Amino acid sequence: MLRRIDAWVGLCLFQPPVIWFCQRTGITQWAFYRCGWWIYALWAVWRDEHDSAINTVWLVAFALLRTIGANLSLNRPAPRSLVLRCLCWVVLAFVLLPPITRHDVENAVAQLAVLAAEYATTIAQIPPRKKRERVERRREAWT
Repeated sequence: MLRRIDAWVGLCLFQPPVIWFCQRTGITQWAFYRCGWWIYALWAVWRDEHDSAINTVWLVAFALLRTIGANLSLNRPAPRSLVLRCLCWVVLAFVLLPPITRHDVENAVAQLAVLAAEYATTIAQIPPRKKRERVERRREAWT
């Protein structure tokens, strides 16, 4: 049941914008995945409050690993993880359930970006972009 719900959410909510973006930019779904995680890692370092040195070091190391991973293997297929997607949904629910503040909205947007990156790995192949048909216009004299 959980797999069917996850497949429906991915197919109806996340895959169409990812496919649209990949078709217009010419990147693969795996490059989208790695860039999405890289942007999230940089965002996490930027939003860190620096109240704990261990937390800051962990976030910087995470960002560096994501940067190196994105540079070395941008178009290599990425692993799919139903557990990670479900974990992201749980974190998103905890962010959105209490009264929402501006900080919570930023966290929710970041979680949705990570979910979009994770659902990008479920796309088997990006279909080619459909070309629009040219409309022939006739030049008629105004009478």
